[in-house]
Amino acid sequence: MTVSHIICLILGLVTVFYGATGSKGSGDRQQLWDPLIRSPVDLEADLDENMTNGTRWAVLVAGSKGFGNYRHQADVCHAYQVLKKGGLKDENIVVFMYDDIASSPLNPRPGTIINNPKGDNVYAGVPKDYNGEHVTVDNLFAVLLGDKKSVKGGSGKVVDSKPDDRIFLFYSDHGGPGVLGMPNNRALVAKDLVDVLKRKHSMGTYKEMVIYLEACESGSIFEGILPQDLNIYATTASGAQENSYGTYCPDTKPSPPPGYSTSLGDLYSVAWMEDSEMHNLKKESLEQQFNKVKERTSMSNTYMSGSHVMEYGTKDMKHEKVSLYLGFDPETANLPPNRIHFDKTDGVNQRDADLIFLWQRYKESPETRAEVLKEITDTLTHRGHLDSSIDMIGVLLFGPQNGRSILNSVRERGLPLVDDWECFKSMARLFEKHCGLLTQYGLKHMRAFANICNNLVEKVVVEEAFAATCGGKNIGPYASFGVYSV
Repeated sequence: MTVSHIICLILGLVTVFYGATGSKGSGDRQQLWDPLIRSPVDLEADLDENMTNGTRWAVLVAGSKGFGNYRHQADVCHAYQVLKKGGLKDENIVVFMYDDIASSPLNPRPGTIINNPKGDNVYAGVPKDYNGEHVTVDNLFAVLLGDKKSVKGGSGKVVDSKPDDRIFLFYSDHGGPGVLGMPNNRALVAKDLVDVLKRKHSMGTYKEMVIYLEACESGSIFEGILPQDLNIYATTASGAQENSYGTYCPDTKPSPPPGYSTSLGDLYSVAWMEDSEMHNLKKESLEQQFNKVKERTSMSNTYMSGSHVMEYGTKDMKHEKVSLYLGFDPETANLPPNRIHFDKTDGVNQRDADLIFLWQRYKESPETRAEVLKEITDTLTHRGHLDSSIDMIGVLLFGPQNGRSILNSVRERGLPLVDDWECFKSMARLFEKHCGLLTQYGLKHMRAFANICNNLVEKVVVEEAFAATCGGKNIGPYASFGVYSV
């Protein structure tokens, strides 16, 4: 506890004492004495809550589409419900989601979305701020900056925050080294996001910000590039070089209810939300929640179908209570700050979740089996094409002995993925020009493009290798047609 917290506690106790024993009559004293029996922890929680005169804002982003990616929109809908119970107003919550799963013909409960096998409908009441074609990187950046003029489509709602306000950003989707997926073509690039956060900070329009980020290689979004002096505390579902995991998936424990062919949630996301619902957030600190989520996401530190939850940015904020960002649900007032044990839940590698979804449909729907079989075949064929193409490019650029190791090499902790982020984007587009779209699976190969840039290979040499490897293969359902992922 800091000196300022101790002083605040003493002042709080003195104020309560004199309020209870001052000019009131003896008949009122028993009622006024009740606050005196409150613990210092309770007083500290109330004081923390009252130390801000600002508004809580939240931006919730599901960066995918399709029923096979059900879990990302389910995560975001669940997050909305946590915030609403915490007292945040719709005018201060901005939701990005494609909004195509509640009404999907594959949904066994039309109009309903669940994030837990026994969970309630988390879709009810969720604002449709930016959905369909309006879920874009440009709109997200405009919303974060409070730039109403730059928003295209949607509700027009932005984070119109003031200097004393706090902001919570939650993002759930696929990712890859240095990138986060979005449902409409262009992915979000780490450097671009951090530049927006720096700009937001320079505008002086927030007090502090917390970011929870769910994606494969999500640590690479902040590793080596998020400054520590922006008053931004960020945690990620995985490190800079590992996958994150879905949960509540078919053929795992616990499984979804009958009829669901897809994963209901993501392990890290479910962990922080279920933790928030089972604890008193006026008492639980950001650090306590981080440690609890880290333990659950790591499968109790075994990392069997689990990942390393990471933290970045202004770590001095960790002592603050979670309620400053997520609000406080009065129904949790008598719950402990951080003691409840969660049952073990299995995890599924996010990169394999789409195949599991297709396989479930193949097993359970004989009438569409031929169609689904073709989807599985096309998916595996394109995956093989991407993997073999990257291997061949490594051979052509760096030789058969060094190609794979150079393209897959990982920099030291604390260093950014790449030095030249424009080169990074250019290499990805050049690859798609010759080899076809990366797709959500192919984002795993973004590290290869980073390492080509870090090794300062000339663009003309790189394009020659891409063309030699993929000449004539940018065809079929994965052809880029001049529209690129990055």
